[in-house]
Amino acid sequence: MPKNTILNVVKELRKIWAENKLNDAVTKIPENELKGYLSSDYAAMIIPLTYRFRDAIKGLFVEMEEKDVPNLDFKAEKGEKIKAKYSTEYLKVVLEMTKYYESVTFEMKKDYPLRVTCDDFIFIFAPRVD
Repeated sequence: MPKNTILNVVKELRKIWAENKLNDAVTKIPENELKGYLSSDYAAMIIPLTYRFRDAIKGLFVEMEEKDVPNLDFKAEKGEKIKAKYSTEYLKVVLEMTKYYESVTFEMKKDYPLRVTCDDFIFIFAPRVD
């Protein structure tokens, strides 16, 4: 398997979810224990919200380092116009994973990362800079 990039982790997780290999009970990780996994290019972070998702990540890439979760305020000002560019490669893979969830939340703010939240994970993308 290629280097332990977030993109490769998500691609592998997508395969696992598609094959329904993670049918165990869903237990949420307490908020004060959440840790994220940062991509080597600092373009993305994945934050497991459930033990099954965290264990799947650790099982795929044991050498990934846990990082503290950034505290980001995504509240935009009323009437604020938001325009940002993000990696289409990351977006395609995460959008593919989100089809397994009933509820998916996308949050963005000018000059802020994009945050995608599902039941099992939060994915944060840095804006692309041209």
